[in-house]
Amino acid sequence: GLVGSEMCIRDRLYLLMAIGMAMVWNADQAHAKPARNLYIVQLVVNLLWPFFFFRWEMWGFAVIWLLLLIALVMVMALRFEQISPKAAYLQIPYLIWLCFAAYLNIAIWLLNR
Repeated sequence: GLVGSEMCIRDRLYLLMAIGMAMVWNADQAHAKPARNLYIVQLVVNLLWPFFFFRWEMWGFAVIWLLLLIALVMVMALRFEQISPKAAYLQIPYLIWLCFAAYLNIAIWLLNR
């Protein structure tokens, strides 16, 4: 099925993010534009992190980049909450995942200094 075992954690997080954005957009398009813009910006920031971490092995910079991403997602969730609290709650697993990724990123950075 759509959320069966073949769907990895990342896919489920992106699905929750997209559902949250759709809920916000459908609830109030006029007020959803700032939230949509934050959604797009955090997606771009998210897209770039693997390059800093895996490709270029810029582990310290990748930590800072993840902290920026966490801040963006928190602000985005607050914007979502103003329009649709349920949409904001759907971002909690993503924030938890980002915090765990930051923890691992910091550990790898410290172990490779």
